[in-house]
Amino acid sequence: MRLFRLALVVPIALSALALMPSSASAQTQLSIGQPKLGPLGASVSVPLTFTCARSLNVAFGDVSVTQASGHKLAQGSGFFVNDFPGVPCTGVSETVTVQVSAFGTFAFKKTNKALASAELFVFDPVSGNLSSTSITGQAVTITK
Repeated sequence: MRLFRLALVVPIALSALALMPSSASAQTQLSIGQPKLGPLGASVSVPLTFTCARSLNVAFGDVSVTQASGHKLAQGSGFFVNDFPGVPCTGVSETVTVQVSAFGTFAFKKTNKALASAELFVFDPVSGNLSSTSITGQAVTITK
């Protein structure tokens, strides 16, 4: 009976542990700035501002933008990558601008509301862990 209880408790404890945020993601803050319209609306430049602990390295990040205009939907995505093991975090606010290219047949438009999502991945060289911090569906206004 004791072995049976242990067989039930261990998987539950392990799955709860897997859902816990890592200390690296708890040490990272992320925000999405206002996108700027690129030529012909084929892209938008999206500033990502982040702060992470000095013990971590910025590995890579991605951004997606979706904008409805009438019955049209403009969508795009972009990313940045730093060579392994990443760029050391400074411990203060830093900004990287990600170029988000539209895919499909519709272009982004100025001043129309849009939704942006972003994810930033940091690498902990001591533990060897890669963790992420994300924002999903943030309302933004595309400017020129």
